[in-house]
Amino acid sequence: MSEPAWSSFQRRIARIWGGEKTWRGESGSDARGAVVSLECKRRKGGRILSADVAQAKRQGKVDGKPWLLVVADHGARDALAVCSHNWLVALARQAGLLPAPLPGATAPCVECGTATSDLRDVRGPRGGFIRREACCPSCQ
Repeated sequence: MSEPAWSSFQRRIARIWGGEKTWRGESGSDARGAVVSLECKRRKGGRILSADVAQAKRQGKVDGKPWLLVVADHGARDALAVCSHNWLVALARQAGLLPAPLPGATAPCVECGTATSDLRDVRGPRGGFIRREACCPSCQ
């Protein structure tokens, strides 16, 4: 008997994020060992429900990891991802995808997501951000 579509979707997404699909009935994130707290949903029309977002946030807090909700329509080749904007900005900065912020701008701390104006960036040879030092009292 073949695996249900939702299960193979969950397995594929878990592997992308460095984890393994959890078993049905197992509590916690949908992926064991992933770098994020992952929730996977297959919904008609790829609808994102506020209850799913709340579930992903709660599980991220329990796991102590950034939360990520991945939603796909039945038969879709691509999926939508919902995450914290602060986490996404920090990730893009670490990858060198965002330019230096304007003077007076705030950005999330890479470690905890707290908005701060203390932007002590370490730049690479091409000007991209390699990492950002801890910038808030709770991370230092």
